[in-house]
Amino acid sequence: MGQRESKKPPEPLPEDLLDLYVRSEFKAMDSDNDGKLTRQEVRNMLRFMGFKKSKHKLKYLGVPGRKSMVALEDYVSAFKADKVLIDKTDNFRQLFKLFDKNSDGWADRREISDGLEEVCNTVEMFIDQALQETVDTMVTSAESKISYENFLALEFQIAHRLREEDKKKSMFDED
Repeated sequence: MGQRESKKPPEPLPEDLLDLYVRSEFKAMDSDNDGKLTRQEVRNMLRFMGFKKSKHKLKYLGVPGRKSMVALEDYVSAFKADKVLIDKTDNFRQLFKLFDKNSDGWADRREISDGLEEVCNTVEMFIDQALQETVDTMVTSAESKISYENFLALEFQIAHRLREEDKKKSMFDED
């Protein structure tokens, strides 16, 4: 049996880019734009970002009780101090970084198309019409760019919609 080549972990993001991305994640989940996240918003964000044991980190991130809220600066400093949390929630950051070539927190249509082409060539997949339409939907600003914050908000909406559809489907399957 042949040995499997181990995957090389992605390079850590530079400190300034990590700071920009973590702030964007906070803002994307701040549904009422009050500059604070509730305990539930933090849990939802951590789960969405891939951290399954979010309950255990809430106290550390400054939201120990049900009615607790955490402000942006407190959240960012606590989050960036936790290497495990950074590693476990890094997938979206690394994905967006493929498109954010100049590390400014934005990706334009060209950067996204080039990044998708690079990824698709690596996994021997073709960019079909549906994928191109998704890019067009994501990049709706006047400058034909999308920010990491808007990218996450859109991804979160899609995940939420799919979860709701699954719930409805499972209700009908029970009958």
